[in-house]
Amino acid sequence: MRSRFVSILMFFWLAVLAASLLWNWHQVDVSVRELARTVAKSHFEKDLLFRRWVAMHGGVYVPPTAATPPNPHLAFLKARDVITTTGQMLTLVNPAYMTRQVYELAASENGVQGHITSLKPLRPENRPDAWERQVLLAFESGAKEMATLETVAGQPYLRYMHGMITEAPCLKCHEAQGYKVGDVRGGISVTVPFAPYVRIAEAQHRSLLLGHLGIGFLGLAGLWLGGSRLRRSEERMQQSIDDAELLAAKEDLLLASLGEGVYGVDRGGKCIFINPAALAMLGLAKEAVIGRDQHVLFHSRRLDGAPYPHEQCPVYQTLQDGRLRKTEDAFLRDDQLFPVYLSVTPMLNNDAIVGAVVVFQDLSERKQAELEYKTILQTATDGYLIVDAEGRFLDSNDAYCAMLGYDRSELLRMRVVDVDAIESPEEQRHHTEEIRSQGHVLFESRHRRKDGRIIDVEISATYLDIKGGLLIAFIRDISERKQTEQQIRQLAYYDTLTNLPNRRLLLDRFDHALVQARRFQRSLAVMFLDLDRFKQVNDTLGHEAGDELLKQVAKRLLACVRAGDTVARPGGDEFVILLAEIAQPQDAALVAEKVLASFAEPVPVQGKMIRITTSIGIAVYPIKGPDDIQELMKKADLAMYEAKEAGRNGYRFFDEAPAA
Repeated sequence: MRSRFVSILMFFWLAVLAASLLWNWHQVDVSVRELARTVAKSHFEKDLLFRRWVAMHGGVYVPPTAATPPNPHLAFLKARDVITTTGQMLTLVNPAYMTRQVYELAASENGVQGHITSLKPLRPENRPDAWERQVLLAFESGAKEMATLETVAGQPYLRYMHGMITEAPCLKCHEAQGYKVGDVRGGISVTVPFAPYVRIAEAQHRSLLLGHLGIGFLGLAGLWLGGSRLRRSEERMQQSIDDAELLAAKEDLLLASLGEGVYGVDRGGKCIFINPAALAMLGLAKEAVIGRDQHVLFHSRRLDGAPYPHEQCPVYQTLQDGRLRKTEDAFLRDDQLFPVYLSVTPMLNNDAIVGAVVVFQDLSERKQAELEYKTILQTATDGYLIVDAEGRFLDSNDAYCAMLGYDRSELLRMRVVDVDAIESPEEQRHHTEEIRSQGHVLFESRHRRKDGRIIDVEISATYLDIKGGLLIAFIRDISERKQTEQQIRQLAYYDTLTNLPNRRLLLDRFDHALVQARRFQRSLAVMFLDLDRFKQVNDTLGHEAGDELLKQVAKRLLACVRAGDTVARPGGDEFVILLAEIAQPQDAALVAEKVLASFAEPVPVQGKMIRITTSIGIAVYPIKGPDDIQELMKKADLAMYEAKEAGRNGYRFFDEAPAA
């Protein structure tokens, strides 16, 4: 009986030990796996925080290197690559690019691998493997995260994956794929080598086995040995926990190294963390901020000094509706307000709002620079103008207002079409597109003043791809310069007495007409005119009368030719008519007869009627021999002398036939 009882007791004891061993064995497996999952999730949450920070700023710019080349999958972004004011080139690193490089660094240092993936990846390397695809499909069915043990290349790994929800900043790179805010865009899978945890589990398994064997065979000695082994296992577990805390400390170090102010608030608006940059900008100590209502502490007044109600605070609004907000505002420092740029991002836990993260920048220096720049523009002597994509005037300086004679309030209600005196609306749109494509254009135009007077202007216009597209223009009144240029041209190319083209302009037009005649195989004619007995007018009536007579002759000659023909006065009482295109020599004869008929009427000069005649020589192109300008002029001159010898008041064509 005792033996049976002992046997039963031994069996019971062994059963209890076996049950204890199996239960603890299972708990070790569960604990180790949960530890690995916690480490994997901490990597995901860290990377998600980094991604949100990068996304919040629309990406970050870094110098391109061999390890960080410009991202080809962001080539559709105009601002993927920029050049700083110092000439250094920077390339855009979006959240996915940053996360990928962080995981590559982690894989080389601690073997933890990460992979950004999606069912619709931008980057081919982000295509999901079979496990990731299965998890992504589960996310679309409502799952939030998944962790499983997998064997890869004969080694155990814990694979963890958490879904990524599309937020507003994500649309910069992913809107073209059809995602909307709130969509499941994909996930980040974290693969943690499980071998170290297997070794921990194996060590604990051995401890359990030895402990239970010791209990079974050695009693208290076994219990003591098992306890010792368990303590060592706990130390190893504590080391793993310490490693996880070290990782969290690194995240705190990153937050502390940011140059922007960052602080977080709980659901009630009380500050739960703040970085050194924020404390420095606010002039506060950490212990004076943590646990305090941030709005009451340093956000209770507006920039104009008016009270700032809680319900209008962007931080409190985000705590209510969970929306991302970016705005300019003001904070208090030493009871003095300074301008800031705020970005408020909600913190969510299972879709519930648990707080918010606020990132801010001190705008004091930028605001001062803007004020100084605006002062410079307002005091500039050249006009300054900002125009939007629709041609509306957004800003101007006093110089441009004075240039057009408008008040600034009047001008800012107008458009380019209201002042441009030469371009139609369609031409203005084309001109705007030209400036947009080239970036900067210098051109001349004409603007209409308020009093209706037209002025010539020189415009230096630059396109800025902000706020839907803006044109920044500097405008200079060049009316006096244009008048001077016109006067110089008049003196250089026109006869000062008759205002007819002089010899220089005649030769220029003659050259152009001759080129056209050769090209299109057509004829032209040059007519050389000399007034008969003009010297007698000067000798009897004086040079003033002679000058008046030459003016009247010029008017009559102009009335005898077409708009495309040229009447010139090379000098003295000689005139030249260039018929740029004729069908036959008879056309030149008709013009000559028309000229002679116009001279049949006396010319009124100084109250007297003077009769004057002219002799005309005509040369027609094409001709035999050289066909240059000088040759044609020479032959027309010879024909004119033949007309004079024939009795004057007539015309002669140059005869190509040789004298008998």
